[in-house]
Order: sequence, then C-alpha cells, then structure tokens
Amino acid sequence: MDFHRRLVELRNQKYISQEQLAEKLYVSRQTISNWERGKTYPDINSLLIISVYFDVSLDYLIKGDVVIMKHQVSQSQLRNWLILSGILFFAMSVIFPTRYLSDSNIFSIYFPIVGMPLLCCLFQVFYILGNKKTILLPTF
Repeated sequence: MDFHRRLVELRNQKYISQEQLAEKLYVSRQTISNWERGKTYPDINSLLIISVYFDVSLDYLIKGDVVIMKHQVSQSQLRNWLILSGILFFAMSVIFPTRYLSDSNIFSIYFPIVGMPLLCCLFQVFYILGNKKTILLPTF
C-alpha cells in the first residue's frame, strides 16, 4: 500500500473532507488532493504533522515508499552536483583560454582554484550514476 492510499484511508476513517484535513495540516485542499492522487509527496514536516494528527507512526505512513523517497533524494543530489559542475566548467572554459592573455604565470593559481573542484564535482556525479540502481517507478 502506498502513502496516497493510506492517507485516503486515514481521512475516511475520521470522516473528514479534504478541505477539513487541509485546514488541520496548514496546506491547501489542492495539496491534499495531489497527495491522495500520488501526484506529489509531502515533505518531512507535513509527514510529521500527518502522523501526529492521525496518531500513526511514520513507518506506517511511508512503509513501501522508501524506495521512491531514496530515488527522489538521489535525483536531487545528482541535479545539484550537475549544476555545480556546469558552473565550474563554465568558469574553467573562461579562465583556460585567457591564460595566454596574462603576462605572468597566474594560470597556475587559477587552475587549482577552479579545476580541482570541477574534478571533485565530476567524481561525485559519476559516483552517483555508478551506484544508481534501476528502479521502476510509476509514471503519471
């Protein structure tokens, strides 16, 4: 059973509408609707409020959804490292060609400052991609 089904079940057990639940959880009715349809997933603060309101454990709420949450976290980390790599690559592409314009050997200072973090970012990206397992997720 997935989180969205559990949420619908818990809400129906208390005989409350999406509107009433939204007021209790300090979110909009559309947010509750999206959670119940499986379109979006609540953040950890919302999960805590839901578990307190319905007097259930977090394990009960998200059991079975751990794989999906790990995938989302992995995707988020990958995106962040790719953005940082892109910024550093752009900086490197500007600094590297301009080394010929400088009279002194200042390029030897720029390379470690920009090049090494770029290599670290690329290592992280390839590490995340290498450890990524194939997860079959439902598409909407």
